[in-house]
Amino acid sequence: MLRRVPAGFGDVIGTPSAAPCATREAALAEAERLLGAALAVEASMAPEEAARAGGESRPAFDLDGVFVTLDPGFRRRIAPEASRIATRELQAWLFVRLVSDFPDGITGEGFRALPAEARNGYLGAIAVLLSRGVLRLRRGDVTVVPDA
Repeated sequence: MLRRVPAGFGDVIGTPSAAPCATREAALAEAERLLGAALAVEASMAPEEAARAGGESRPAFDLDGVFVTLDPGFRRRIAPEASRIATRELQAWLFVRLVSDFPDGITGEGFRALPAEARNGYLGAIAVLLSRGVLRLRRGDVTVVPDA
């Protein structure tokens, strides 16, 4: 259990119960990766953000290994019509964009270099997913079924 968790995040680190790690070794490796990612995010915060980490911190979404942060009040800016889009549809849209925009893998620099309209599309989808408790999208998490 974690203390002082940013708004929109659970207080437990781990893999989803619907997709547990296959072995103890894999679970330990995943735990180390998650802890390392959490430490990296905290270390990358500006001093003033780190100082208020117990208060209004910035929610982060793991987009294929790149942590995309949103403003603390992101939920207030989600368009009402977004509530009609199924979570799986948003994940699929985000996955298709990710593979299309970053065929060789995403980087923080590459994400920041996207045109504003494209970046805002990602941020909108990420905001809705975070509001639903979805904290990450990795290429390995998504199975693509070809059209028949």
